[in-house]
Amino acid sequence: MRTCILAALIASHLGGCALQPKYGNFVANQHEITTVLIDDTIRQLESLYPPANTKFSLGQRIAKKDMFGTGLVEALRREGYAVQEYQDQQQIPDGTALNYVIDNPVKGDQGLYRIKLLAGNDLLSRAYIEDGKGILAPAGAWARMEGYQ
Repeated sequence: MRTCILAALIASHLGGCALQPKYGNFVANQHEITTVLIDDTIRQLESLYPPANTKFSLGQRIAKKDMFGTGLVEALRREGYAVQEYQDQQQIPDGTALNYVIDNPVKGDQGLYRIKLLAGNDLLSRAYIEDGKGILAPAGAWARMEGYQ
Protein backbone atom coordinates (compact mmCIF):
# COMPACT_ATOMS: atom_id res chain seq x y z
CA MET A 1 0.00 0.00 0.00
CA ARG A 2 2.79 2.42 0.92
CA THR A 3 4.57 1.62 -2.31
CA CYS A 4 1.47 2.54 -4.34
CA ILE A 5 1.07 5.84 -2.50
CA LEU A 6 4.76 6.68 -2.92
CA ALA A 7 4.61 5.84 -6.64
CA ALA A 8 1.50 8.02 -7.06
CA LEU A 9 3.17 10.95 -5.29
CA ILE A 10 6.31 10.67 -7.42
CA ALA A 11 4.27 10.40 -10.63
CA SER A 12 2.16 13.43 -9.75
CA HIS A 13 5.28 15.46 -8.93
CA LEU A 14 6.98 14.49 -12.19
CA GLY A 15 3.81 15.24 -14.13
CA GLY A 16 3.65 18.68 -12.55
CA CYS A 17 7.21 19.40 -13.61
CA ALA A 18 6.43 18.34 -17.16
CA LEU A 19 3.51 20.77 -17.31
CA GLN A 20 5.73 23.75 -16.48
CA PRO A 21 8.01 24.17 -19.48
CA LYS A 22 11.12 26.29 -19.20
CA TYR A 23 11.30 29.00 -21.79
CA GLY A 24 14.22 31.23 -22.63
CA ASN A 25 17.63 31.40 -24.20
CA PHE A 26 19.94 28.60 -23.04
CA VAL A 27 22.98 29.14 -25.28
CA ALA A 28 26.29 30.62 -24.19
CA ASN A 29 27.59 32.50 -27.24
CA GLN A 30 24.53 34.57 -28.01
CA HIS A 31 26.20 37.42 -29.82
CA GLU A 32 27.22 35.40 -32.86
CA ILE A 33 23.83 33.78 -33.43
CA THR A 34 21.32 36.41 -32.33
CA THR A 35 20.96 38.41 -35.56
CA VAL A 36 20.46 35.36 -37.76
CA LEU A 37 17.88 33.84 -35.41
CA ILE A 38 15.92 37.07 -34.98
CA ASP A 39 15.78 37.79 -38.71
CA ASP A 40 14.71 34.23 -39.52
CA THR A 41 12.13 34.19 -36.71
CA ILE A 42 10.59 37.46 -37.87
CA ARG A 43 10.30 36.17 -41.46
CA GLN A 44 8.59 32.99 -40.24
CA LEU A 45 6.17 34.86 -37.98
CA GLU A 46 5.32 37.30 -40.79
CA SER A 47 4.36 34.36 -43.01
CA LEU A 48 1.82 33.15 -40.42
CA TYR A 49 0.79 36.25 -38.44
CA PRO A 50 0.34 39.51 -40.36
CA PRO A 51 1.98 42.59 -38.85
CA ALA A 52 -0.34 45.44 -37.83
CA ASN A 53 -3.09 42.84 -37.27
CA THR A 54 -1.35 40.74 -34.63
CA LYS A 55 -0.61 41.42 -30.99
CA PHE A 56 1.83 39.08 -29.29
CA SER A 57 1.69 38.54 -25.55
CA LEU A 58 4.97 37.24 -24.13
CA GLY A 59 4.43 34.40 -21.70
CA GLN A 60 7.93 34.52 -20.20
CA ARG A 61 10.30 36.95 -18.59
CA ILE A 62 13.17 38.13 -20.76
CA ALA A 63 16.45 38.46 -18.90
CA LYS A 64 18.47 41.59 -19.63
CA LYS A 65 21.35 39.38 -20.81
CA ASP A 66 19.06 37.53 -23.26
CA MET A 67 20.06 39.23 -26.48
CA PHE A 68 17.62 37.16 -28.54
CA GLY A 69 14.60 38.04 -26.40
CA THR A 70 15.28 41.76 -26.20
CA GLY A 71 16.18 41.87 -29.89
CA LEU A 72 13.06 39.92 -30.84
CA VAL A 73 10.77 42.33 -29.00
CA GLU A 74 12.44 45.30 -30.70
CA ALA A 75 12.25 43.65 -34.14
CA LEU A 76 8.59 42.67 -33.71
CA ARG A 77 7.67 46.25 -32.84
CA ARG A 78 9.77 47.62 -35.70
CA GLU A 79 7.91 45.30 -38.12
CA GLY A 80 4.51 46.54 -36.95
CA TYR A 81 3.49 44.05 -34.27
CA ALA A 82 2.03 45.07 -30.94
CA VAL A 83 3.88 43.32 -28.13
CA GLN A 84 2.68 42.94 -24.56
CA GLU A 85 5.69 42.12 -22.41
CA TYR A 86 5.45 39.68 -19.53
CA GLN A 87 4.28 41.32 -16.30
CA ASP A 88 3.81 38.60 -13.70
CA GLN A 89 2.43 35.07 -13.34
CA GLN A 90 -1.10 36.40 -12.97
CA GLN A 91 -1.04 37.99 -16.41
CA ILE A 92 -4.01 37.30 -18.65
CA PRO A 93 -2.69 37.20 -22.23
CA ASP A 94 -4.15 39.85 -24.48
CA GLY A 95 -3.37 38.64 -27.96
CA THR A 96 -1.46 35.69 -29.38
CA ALA A 97 0.69 34.07 -26.68
CA LEU A 98 4.37 33.87 -27.64
CA ASN A 99 7.13 31.86 -25.94
CA TYR A 100 10.51 30.68 -27.15
CA VAL A 101 13.34 28.32 -26.34
CA ILE A 102 16.81 28.54 -27.86
CA ASP A 103 19.14 25.72 -26.96
CA ASN A 104 21.74 23.22 -28.06
CA PRO A 105 19.67 20.07 -28.61
CA VAL A 106 22.67 17.74 -28.55
CA LYS A 107 24.53 17.98 -25.27
CA GLY A 108 28.13 19.01 -25.81
CA ASP A 109 27.59 20.06 -29.45
CA GLN A 110 28.02 23.83 -29.41
CA GLY A 111 27.74 24.05 -33.21
CA LEU A 112 24.10 22.91 -33.36
CA TYR A 113 21.29 25.20 -32.24
CA ARG A 114 17.53 24.91 -32.11
CA ILE A 115 14.78 27.47 -31.79
CA LYS A 116 11.29 26.52 -30.68
CA LEU A 117 8.49 29.07 -30.79
CA LEU A 118 5.10 28.57 -29.25
CA ALA A 119 2.88 31.11 -30.99
CA GLY A 120 -0.76 30.72 -30.01
CA ASN A 121 -1.47 27.03 -30.59
CA ASP A 122 1.34 26.60 -33.14
CA LEU A 123 4.68 25.05 -32.27
CA LEU A 124 7.36 26.19 -34.70
CA SER A 125 10.87 24.75 -34.68
CA ARG A 126 14.04 24.97 -36.71
CA ALA A 127 17.61 23.73 -36.32
CA TYR A 128 20.73 25.70 -37.21
CA ILE A 129 24.35 24.71 -37.64
CA GLU A 130 27.41 26.84 -37.11
CA ASP A 131 30.41 26.37 -39.36
CA GLY A 132 33.94 26.65 -38.05
CA LYS A 133 34.02 30.38 -38.85
CA GLY A 134 31.09 31.36 -36.63
CA ILE A 135 28.54 31.61 -39.44
CA LEU A 136 25.10 30.24 -38.59
CA ALA A 137 22.88 28.68 -41.27
CA PRO A 138 19.56 26.79 -41.19
CA ALA A 139 20.02 23.02 -40.97
CA GLY A 140 16.55 22.39 -42.37
CA ALA A 141 13.14 23.91 -42.93
CA TRP A 142 10.80 25.27 -40.29
CA ALA A 143 8.61 22.59 -38.78
CA ARG A 144 5.10 23.57 -37.71
CA MET A 145 2.74 21.66 -35.47
CA GLU A 146 -0.71 23.23 -35.45
CA GLY A 147 -3.02 22.81 -32.48
CA TYR A 148 -0.18 22.28 -30.02
CA GLN A 149 -1.35 22.58 -26.42
